[in-house]
Formats: sequence, structure tokens, C-alpha cells
Amino acid sequence: RPAPPEPAKQALPADGYRGDPNGKERLLNETDDEYIARQTRLRDEAKARMAAKFGGGGMQGLGSDASYNPAGGGSYGGGAAGGGAEILGAVGSLWGKVASATRESVAAANEELKKR
Repeated sequence: RPAPPEPAKQALPADGYRGDPNGKERLLNETDDEYIARQTRLRDEAKARMAAKFGGGGMQGLGSDASYNPAGGGSYGGGAAGGGAEILGAVGSLWGKVASATRESVAAANEELKKR
């Protein structure tokens, strides 16, 4: 199947503006080869900027800590403070005490209502 013909050339606007040279859209009167070359250049320039900003290994997002163990209940291992396991344990213990006190209060209130 033959390739479609190139679009017809259009007259440049009076101000000479062909479009955004840094955009994704094809510029006015830009050929397929010119468009591909420009997009390739823009992609390579963006890749170089990202490497300069974040390093050659690419962006390291959330969860990129090598010591993170997803099977460890969401805590991080090691570290100067021993990770977050102690904090999570303390929060869990406190939550257990709050839940227990709430259950006791509800039970006592129910007993008081039964007496009435």
C-alpha cells in the first residue's frame, strides 16, 4: 500500500509564525521527516535535562528505598532510629487501649440502660 501523499503546502502567515517549535503539533508546512527529526530532538533534549536533574538512573519515586520490605507491614528496616516499626507498634498499642476503653464504656452504658 503506498504511503499517503504529503499535505499540500500552505502559504506562511504574514507574521511568519509556523506554530510552537517545542510542541507536539506539526508545524505549518513541516514534512514527515522534519516532524520526526524535531520530535526526536525534543525527546532527546528532555531526556538529557531529566538526567542532569535526577541523575542517569532515571527518576526515583516513592517506594524506591532499597531497604523497604513490603512484607514488613509497611515499616522500613534499619536506620538510626530502627525504622518505623517502633512507631507503628506504639500507635497500634495506643489504638488497642482506646478501643478497649470504648468497649468498656459502651458495655457500662448498656448495663445502665438495661436497669432503667
